[in-house]
Amino acid sequence: MNRALCAVGVLLLAAAHALAACGSNEEDNDYVEQVNGIQEQLVDDVTETVSGAPPANPKAAAEVAGELEGVFASTADELDALERPQDVADLHDELVA
Repeated sequence: MNRALCAVGVLLLAAAHALAACGSNEEDNDYVEQVNGIQEQLVDDVTETVSGAPPANPKAAAEVAGELEGVFASTADELDALERPQDVADLHDELVA
């Protein structure tokens, strides 16, 4: 579970840093700030979801997995809704896929 969170975080940071390195116009900066905000919220949401006691049985584990699925789906929807600068559009689309 932590690996998945780390992977998403790394991808989000890579996209944001790649864009930041490409230029410094207002549109790019807005995009980077939005991606960073979504990433921070993802980390908070996942941390909150898994911060309780470990699931005591398979049903409880499935419930946690279902909650995490919702967290990641919501994050993907938020990222998909962002206006992408042209120079990172392909990378952004891969991230959301």
